[in-house]
Amino acid sequence: MFSDLNFNKRVEIYGSHVSLGPLTLNLFLSRPNTIEIPLSGDWDPTSVTGLSGTRALVFAFTDAAGKRVEGRVRPTTQGVQIEQPDTDITFTSTSTSISSRVWNPQEDAQRLGQLRKRKEPDIVLKTLQVIEPKITRVEDNSASGSPMIWVDVGLSELVPLSTLGDGMARVARLILAISATPGGLVLVDEIENGLHHSVLPKIWRSVAHAATQYDTQVVATTHSFECVEAAHKALENDGFMLHRLESRNGKNRCVTYGPEAMDGAIRHNMEVR
Repeated sequence: MFSDLNFNKRVEIYGSHVSLGPLTLNLFLSRPNTIEIPLSGDWDPTSVTGLSGTRALVFAFTDAAGKRVEGRVRPTTQGVQIEQPDTDITFTSTSTSISSRVWNPQEDAQRLGQLRKRKEPDIVLKTLQVIEPKITRVEDNSASGSPMIWVDVGLSELVPLSTLGDGMARVARLILAISATPGGLVLVDEIENGLHHSVLPKIWRSVAHAATQYDTQVVATTHSFECVEAAHKALENDGFMLHRLESRNGKNRCVTYGPEAMDGAIRHNMEVR
């Protein structure tokens, strides 16, 4: 959390709330000014192990009016103690992350079951049909002994979604994660994994459609220029922004490319990954 493990440098995060305006969050370590010495038992004054006053991680919120509130997190012998501030500053805390290496088919099946319960399974089916038009049905069942997603591709029996490739499973997982995180945030690592570049524009449009339907913010990482180009092509005027991390003079910074900057970068084949 702290750059170079330098705890003397505070972490500052800036943002804007729809009603409260600009907000700032500072994270820093607080060292106690007082300690407690037990009245009974052995206590070693050369060790901090016997002290109840330990360092705390402080979350300090400041709004546009300068109002400041603090929350503290500190370890104890029983676990972690959290002092929650009394504040009316609200943040959307619902988030889902999709790793390029970890996959939970049971969770995907449960999310599909929730969609079926709400009579909304078509959003997954239509997205998968972008990649494989032969798919006519998507189901969740426990035919293999544990919940998983099965699809109908015109064979005599349903087949597990995973047999159609990692790309199919990842796309379904992404759409299901969006549907399960209404009004929240979905983080996707290496979104292009397992997908042919020719289907990427259609996939991006499907992701944007699902994100709009469930009011979900999607943040995806990629190492593929074709993926960036496809996203720009599909979502140029539909909320797509590219953020690139650059290192200059030993400092990292985030550079944001809007539609016009992306047009120029693609036209001149500039490196934007």
